[in-house]
Amino acid sequence: MFRQPIILAMFLSLTFICYGRNRVAVDSCLQILNSQTNLSIDEQSRLILKIIQNSDYEDPFFDYTSQLREIAEKSGDTYYLFYSWYEEGQALINKGSYEDATSHLIKSLEIARENNLIEETGLAKYALSVVFYTTNNHEAAIRYIKDAINIYSKLDQSHHFLGGSYYQLGNIYLVLKEPDSALYNYHLASQHFDPDIAPHAFAYIQGNIGTIHFQQNRTDSARANLNKAISILSELNDYLALVPLLIYNSQNEIISGNNQKALKLANDAMKHARVAKSAERKRDAYKNMAKIYFENHDFQNAYMNLIRYMHLSDSIINLETITEMANLRTDYEIGLKQAEVDQLIVTNRYASRIILLVTFTLILVTFFLFVIWRQNRQKNLLNLELRQKADELIINKRELEISNQSKDKLFSILAHDLRGPVGAITSLSRYLLEALNNNNMKDAKEIAFSMSDASKQVTFLLNNLLHWSISQQNIYLPVKKPLNMTDLVTHIIQLYKPTAIEKDIEITYSSPYFEIIAETDTNCWATIIRNLLNNAIKFTEKGGTINISLNHHSGKLWLEVKDSGIGMTKSQIDSLFKPDSIKSSWGTMNEKGQGLGLILVHDFVTINKGTIEVDSKPNHGTVFVVAIPADLLKKGENSEIITNVKK
Repeated sequence: MFRQPIILAMFLSLTFICYGRNRVAVDSCLQILNSQTNLSIDEQSRLILKIIQNSDYEDPFFDYTSQLREIAEKSGDTYYLFYSWYEEGQALINKGSYEDATSHLIKSLEIARENNLIEETGLAKYALSVVFYTTNNHEAAIRYIKDAINIYSKLDQSHHFLGGSYYQLGNIYLVLKEPDSALYNYHLASQHFDPDIAPHAFAYIQGNIGTIHFQQNRTDSARANLNKAISILSELNDYLALVPLLIYNSQNEIISGNNQKALKLANDAMKHARVAKSAERKRDAYKNMAKIYFENHDFQNAYMNLIRYMHLSDSIINLETITEMANLRTDYEIGLKQAEVDQLIVTNRYASRIILLVTFTLILVTFFLFVIWRQNRQKNLLNLELRQKADELIINKRELEISNQSKDKLFSILAHDLRGPVGAITSLSRYLLEALNNNNMKDAKEIAFSMSDASKQVTFLLNNLLHWSISQQNIYLPVKKPLNMTDLVTHIIQLYKPTAIEKDIEITYSSPYFEIIAETDTNCWATIIRNLLNNAIKFTEKGGTINISLNHHSGKLWLEVKDSGIGMTKSQIDSLFKPDSIKSSWGTMNEKGQGLGLILVHDFVTINKGTIEVDSKPNHGTVFVVAIPADLLKKGENSEIITNVKK
């Protein structure tokens, strides 16, 4: 219903996305041109181009483009010659002279191609796409805008142009009634506009996405995108663009059954239409109000708004007729003026030839000066680039030094911590041999248990070291497959049962479901649970408790490990997951730790796009909460399961 007004408003905003019109800049440049007579050809051209790009499309505009073209043709500067034709073509689009605009833009495209002006080639193709889109030659419009996209996608720092091109292509597909193709290009366009830098463009894109979703009866998505666009445009006070989006949003709420909310949005649309002082927007708002009141069975207000809509529509039609007649008279008067101008041009042409002969030598000298200046500028740019690369190398060197220091520290700790258990195994094996030779089975059994504990420490440490080294090289990719999380947690609890019994620690496991099976990475979860439980046992006093809970909601697996241990200070929590803060630590019964386990947990959580939170106070225990996205495959009945492991 309101699709075409929205597209046109947004389309015009993005058609001239490259430059803003600024009268102050125009006056400043004119003052410099008129007051300084010793300007070089390049400086004159640059100032005139800035005047053109900041001027409204009124009569002096074409004088400036002609002046720029004349200077560029004399000096042979193809860059400014391109913009003299291109900017004139843009102005002709604005005036509705599409045939003349096409010829000017094709001329600018030829100049850009012949002189390898890559970015300017993209600009010309984009503008030609606009002309063909406006004249309903959609096949040509698509061909040119796709050429522009191919050019901008290969250039650095062209995100703004690339985003505008994807947006233009989306508009064309929308007119061709191909909403899926339009949505695809609108999403691509949104990736190239920062809402903080280009809020208008970002809001327009979200608005069009929301509009298409509304037409596809995707009410929730339509509401989300329309609300996002309305929020941005409200901050920008862009009332003209706000009104149709509010109207769409109100219609969307009617479909969703939220009649009161629809009425509020319709009233907001009417309020902004009055502020915008736009007859077309007020007309659309009255029509929408009539529909909303009708859906709310308020037929009296529906009738009143329908009458206002009809009166305003008649007024707009009459105003358009008067405006058309005035435009015809204006065109006639312009034609008469143009004939006079043509006569003056013929007269001035002879004078220009004389001036050309006199200034030819000066132009040559200026041209050579320009070449020298351009070479110096290229050298300065090259020096700047070299300095930037040198700064980057210094930063990379510092980062590598810090990384190497962290690894050296880690390996020194590991070497120190491995020496104890390995030495113990060596000594115990000798004692075990003596006990067996003396047939002392009691001592042999105790020595065997001690050797088993020492080997478990070595295995645990080496597993953590292996997993950490893999994560640091960025070569580990999670392999998602069906995993019975309930079995995994209970299995790991059983593995640590002897250690818990030795310290008289009670471990409880709870879950609202009898069984949870999800598609996730087995190795990552096993490492996370093993290290969190090991850490909890290590820092929990004798006779303490550890509570492990497992759940699945909001599309994530949730694991909580809570202990009654010695807790941590805020500074300890802040450095908990930092590799440069790795250091050995001692548990409540002098158990030795390397500080690597929690860093490994953090790395594996990050690899799986999850989160880990820590809550702890000294002498009040610690709580670790891990949440990792995972698809739920199966869960047991809603009967809570509690498992207790205690001596």
